[in-house]
Amino acid sequence: MLCDTSALLAAFDAAEHRHADAVNAIEREPGPLVLSPFVLAEYDYMVASRLGVEAELVMLDDVSSGAYELVPFAGVDLDVAIGVVEQYRDLGIGLADASIVVLAERLGTRRIFTLDRRHFAAMRPLQGGEFELLPAA
Repeated sequence: MLCDTSALLAAFDAAEHRHADAVNAIEREPGPLVLSPFVLAEYDYMVASRLGVEAELVMLDDVSSGAYELVPFAGVDLDVAIGVVEQYRDLGIGLADASIVVLAERLGTRRIFTLDRRHFAAMRPLQGGEFELLPAA
């Protein structure tokens, strides 16, 4: 399951509105929790700016200890992501969201851990169809 910043924040911060839903989705997920390097950077910034450096260090330790699978993103992936950003320019999705679309294709999954229904309900996998968004709305 590919992870988006919105759901990661909800799972990490007990004060977030959908915290229980996000934690439940993670606990039920049989496969790896996959992170784009761009999502990790966004997640790091959000945790540090909202919750402080101590929380940031806890989150980074979770990632480095293997709680998530951080996957590489090559130049060819960036080229495809640029195309995704162009395709959805009216949504203003940004590189982090576009990287999830690219990695979903590479990893052969449609499962996205996100609370960002506005973007991910509108975007489509590169080969067509729809993403499966978790936790359920």
